[in-house]
Amino acid sequence: MPMKRGRAALFTFASTAIIAHRTPVVHAYITSGLPPHTHRAFLRQLTDDMHQRPIGSLSPEDIMNTCPMLMSAWAEAPEKLNLSSDNGRERALAVEGLLKRMIDERKAGNTEAIAKTEDYNAVMKAWSMSGEGSKAALRAEQVSA
Repeated sequence: MPMKRGRAALFTFASTAIIAHRTPVVHAYITSGLPPHTHRAFLRQLTDDMHQRPIGSLSPEDIMNTCPMLMSAWAEAPEKLNLSSDNGRERALAVEGLLKRMIDERKAGNTEAIAKTEDYNAVMKAWSMSGEGSKAALRAEQVSA
């Protein structure tokens, strides 16, 4: 099979490699210097993958490594990628959705799923950087209550 080159090849490789062993790929991709639109597309794909699985089915690897890395990546994206606040609401909702998934996993009996302080901090940071002003402050307060 001929070897593809460029960004499309990296995206294809990373997408395929996720199935085999998620955490190293997630970490490598999150810390890469790819363009913002490619970075966001990959984060969306990983986040959607987490949400599409049945509640209570996340592995310890997903709970302890992948989910927190994704939350951090969404929350930190503006700093790492020098993005505008245009996507701020999307980032904040993505982090909040991942936190909710962790809580739902715990309610479904997954004893490994414990939302940590860092997870709540990621939600608050994402909302604070969302560009939503006072609405963001109220939402961050609601999530932490």
